[in-house]
Amino acid sequence: MHSQANVSGIQKDDINTVLAVELQKANQLFESGKLTAAKKTYCQVLKSVPDHSQILHIIGLIENELGNYTLAEMYLRKAISADPTQQGFYINLGQIYKARNRSDDALNSYKKALMLTPECPEIFCLIGDVYKKDGLYERAAKWYKKAIEQQPDLCSAHNNLGNCYQALNKLDEAMKCYEQVLKLNPNDAKAIHNTGNVYSKLGWSDKAIGCYKRALAEAPDRVEIYNSLGTAYKKKRDYDSAAEAYQKALAIEPDNYLINYNIGTNLKGQGQLAESMKWFKKALRQNPDYQPAVLHSLISLPIIYSNQAEIEYYRTEYAKGLDVLIHDWETKRRENPKLHLEGVTSWTNFYLPYQGRNDLSLQNKFGRYLCSIMKTNYPDGFIAGRLPVIKKGQKIRVGYISENIFSHTVGKLFIGWLENADPSEFEIYCYHTQSRADIMTERFRKASFKFRHIFRDRDRIAEQIVADKIHILVFLDIGMNAPTQLLAALRLAPVQCVAWGHPVTTGLPTVDYFLSSDLMEPVNGQDYYSETLMKLPDLSICYNKPELPSNPAKRRKFGLKDDDFVYLSTQSLFKYLPEDDTIYAQIALSVPNSKFVFLQHESENVTNIFKKRLEHAFSRHQLDAEEFCIFQPRLSYHDFLSLNMVSDVLLDPPAWSGGMTSLEGLSCGIPVVTLPGNFMRSRHTYAMLKLMGIKETVARDKKDYIQIAARIGTDRKFHAGCRESIKKNANKLYDGRAAIRALESFYKSLMPVG
Repeated sequence: MHSQANVSGIQKDDINTVLAVELQKANQLFESGKLTAAKKTYCQVLKSVPDHSQILHIIGLIENELGNYTLAEMYLRKAISADPTQQGFYINLGQIYKARNRSDDALNSYKKALMLTPECPEIFCLIGDVYKKDGLYERAAKWYKKAIEQQPDLCSAHNNLGNCYQALNKLDEAMKCYEQVLKLNPNDAKAIHNTGNVYSKLGWSDKAIGCYKRALAEAPDRVEIYNSLGTAYKKKRDYDSAAEAYQKALAIEPDNYLINYNIGTNLKGQGQLAESMKWFKKALRQNPDYQPAVLHSLISLPIIYSNQAEIEYYRTEYAKGLDVLIHDWETKRRENPKLHLEGVTSWTNFYLPYQGRNDLSLQNKFGRYLCSIMKTNYPDGFIAGRLPVIKKGQKIRVGYISENIFSHTVGKLFIGWLENADPSEFEIYCYHTQSRADIMTERFRKASFKFRHIFRDRDRIAEQIVADKIHILVFLDIGMNAPTQLLAALRLAPVQCVAWGHPVTTGLPTVDYFLSSDLMEPVNGQDYYSETLMKLPDLSICYNKPELPSNPAKRRKFGLKDDDFVYLSTQSLFKYLPEDDTIYAQIALSVPNSKFVFLQHESENVTNIFKKRLEHAFSRHQLDAEEFCIFQPRLSYHDFLSLNMVSDVLLDPPAWSGGMTSLEGLSCGIPVVTLPGNFMRSRHTYAMLKLMGIKETVARDKKDYIQIAARIGTDRKFHAGCRESIKKNANKLYDGRAAIRALESFYKSLMPVG
């Protein structure tokens, strides 16, 4: 609290000697931390001087420390009534209100204190703190600026002003505030820590980590710095270093719910879901209202499964948890809708479609849940109008939005939609919502009429889209990144579409169309979407053939021999279902010199789960998986293409077909064996081969898949023929102008006719 010093300074002039002795005893008890005994003694003294403001004040402070907030408020109010000239009384009463989230009462109390000392930087900061706590960062910033005007060397005001700018995503201004603090005090741990937070937001993890370590050198017992350090390591997928930082924080504050939660997310990121649940539940015992932990405890899914039975178990648990989550929202939404918004702010169902099932029903439930949360939290904002009639000379405004507008699969797949747009009929607006940018980002910028790079600021992005009066808003992917998913749960444009950057239905009532490929979709494709399915010609994209390395790496770099027959399979390991593991062992039975090359997951634990599955599958056929299976670390793009160029065949996982990986593999001239399934996400490669007129490597079932793969490995003439077919027809995959024309015709068909 503000003015504990007043305790020892209580005036004794109007108290008799006996009471003075009791008062001194009370002061000593208070200063030694014996609060209950001190309160009892103060109350005894108060019976003789019931209107003694200082004693009333100190009893109020004690009641607050003991958690008796109603009594604390009562005593502080009595103290103010007894002596309304004491600024500290108003400040401490405001602090009690602030701690109980009674912002209006806190502000009223602080402003009364301000009337006694109108130009008080301390009170300016306290008022700013209330607004900052409530998320009213612009208002908070004004009060911190007033404090700085009165006291330019007030480091706390500069720090808090910088924190407001951070929250408003004004990172340059935030950095200037922290630099000012460090000019005043180069060893200010808060400013160093906050500088690290700016670097973290910018995606500069190494610089952030350097700041956090420097801050800890100045303040080695600060839990929040260890927490930030752990999170920075976690972003780099350095899970061991993250765990070490979190454990150091936990040693200082064992009951810190946020640290316990972060330990859980760190374990979950390594594929240790069961262990992570213990920490989520521990965090909830410490703070039952922490909604991110609620979501993790109810609807988490593993990254990878040890066996097929696990899929059924976790799918059932997910469905039950989702029902609990929705029921809780429906019954409590009016109590504090911001709590639920906090929960979904960093949540996606990313791993759900990797179970190989029809996800429409579950996605519909989750989509309605998200939309309800957003509508409740934004009842009056971000509502787009109707599509206007486009008059002669006017253009259709199409917006494209994603967090992955850089050299990411999503960016590579859909850049052609922007670069080949007809500028005479369309104005292209692009919204890049992540800090990372590179050469691909620049291509998007050049292809846009307006390019908006606004990251991690949902409200500002939404306001900009509505202000731009976008007619048709296209989300290049939904479900990969939580911020974009929440924007899609709002109605920011009259028509909202989603592309197949994450190829599963969104379940969001606010998304009208799913833009897909006619070659990728099965006949009954609409059955799997909540959106209206719009099937564009061919692959639906206009993709440029990648430039292959002029000096590719040789086989020996990848641990391969010249006489190995290399089956390459470069999908993320969570795309491989346990029921398909036997495929590789059965191919190996027919091709003794075969080598199966996979890419390691960023988590060693996830890779080991997949390795154990293969060991089991190979041992069932009396084979040693280690003799046949090679796991490559994450590769540079040059080495990735080189690996494709030195491999003999690409194996498509049956449950999740290669998209970009197949396009890149085919550009390297290697055959791809694929088995089209029920869902579009298992039919990308099939569409490519169909467009090329190649049928030989498209399997009818798993048995046929094994036979085709084995034949390629044993029949040189067949293998050579497959390569020749790819060489002759690969150009059909690229520069898909028919898809562009169809896409733009679709956009025009949506506009009202005047």
